[in-house]
Amino acid sequence: MPWNNVTLMQQITRFVMMAQSDQLTVTEPCEQFGFSRQTGYKHLDR
Repeated sequence: MPWNNVTLMQQITRFVMMAQSDQLTVTEPCEQFGFSRQTGYKHLDR
């Protein structure tokens, strides 16, 4: 079974999509992806 390689940019893109949804707060995807809230908000601003 091959490994599922995920780039950092793919992770950030998934994070932004989750954080911008109306179903979750920014804190929840930050915890899932291992980002601090400060880093999460920086990704959202970009």
